[in-house]
Amino acid sequence: MAALRILICLYALMFVVIGVGFFVAPAETAARFALIGQGAPGLAVLRADFPAFFICTGGFAILGALRQDPRLLAFPLAGLSIAISGRAVSLALDGFTPGALTPMVIEALGIVLLAVAVRSFGSRA
Repeated sequence: MAALRILICLYALMFVVIGVGFFVAPAETAARFALIGQGAPGLAVLRADFPAFFICTGGFAILGALRQDPRLLAFPLAGLSIAISGRAVSLALDGFTPGALTPMVIEALGIVLLAVAVRSFGSRA
């Protein structure tokens, strides 16, 4: 179980780092995601919405892994599930694009890791 907890923490740390990147260098980080923040309002969205998702997803996954508390994994599991669902809809409606599978594989890996952890950590009241 220690290996699972370490894997989740490393995976989640990647999300925290990405979130901090959006916060401190929004234009540069956004470019890695094929995004453009148009003007001050666009940069504000990049600094607010993307760090919120990435830092909260990573942070709750780290807390859940460290505390072995499946309840704390509900948020990152839901967030990753919504993200991969949105990507699947984009594939269906917009077609396949280069680089489309990499983020889906990363999100699917997270979903599997977190689902295994929820099952392994058991239920807590």
